[in-house]
Amino acid sequence: MEKGNSEKIRVGVVGVGHIGSNHARLYAEIPSAEFAAVFDTDQARASAIARKYGVKSASTVWEFGDMVDAASVATPTISHYDVARSLLQSGKHVLIEKPITENTRQASELASMAGEKNLILQVGHVERFNPVLSALEARLTHPRFIEAHRLSPYPDRSTDIGNIVFKVVIFQSRCFSIERRQNIAERAQRPH
Repeated sequence: MEKGNSEKIRVGVVGVGHIGSNHARLYAEIPSAEFAAVFDTDQARASAIARKYGVKSASTVWEFGDMVDAASVATPTISHYDVARSLLQSGKHVLIEKPITENTRQASELASMAGEKNLILQVGHVERFNPVLSALEARLTHPRFIEAHRLSPYPDRSTDIGNIVFKVVIFQSRCFSIERRQNIAERAQRPH
């Protein structure tokens, strides 16, 4: 799919619950994209989001695929593989909320399919870019101990994954990245 400078890429969202509605809002704000469609198994929710942003609400994932060039998949993890595979088979670029699939075999298959079809397959690790972590990165020097507490109630969404594990891993990778950069900077300042 090659788009000229004047032609906008048609984007859409599969799964317009809590996370997917954020994708919808952001797509509606991107001037270089045409937010075209949504699909959700909850047709009332899909219709409400479609009305809010002036887009179409598809009644099947296949119909949705005909309306877009690229899509966000923000469904429960258990359906990521089937939805993404259907979209990739239809020649669509896909952004999947984390985790990509339930297991590495499925993830590898999607990655291979995207590669074979020269399509973009991306996992949405937005927590990695959380401004709170950026603020911590600017203030932390030589962290030795990190303790985290969830302050809000556990949401009813994402109950099919160990969501806290993924957030901790992302937080830890950010902290290790901070420490690694500090160590590199210190080594660079040492006399040789």
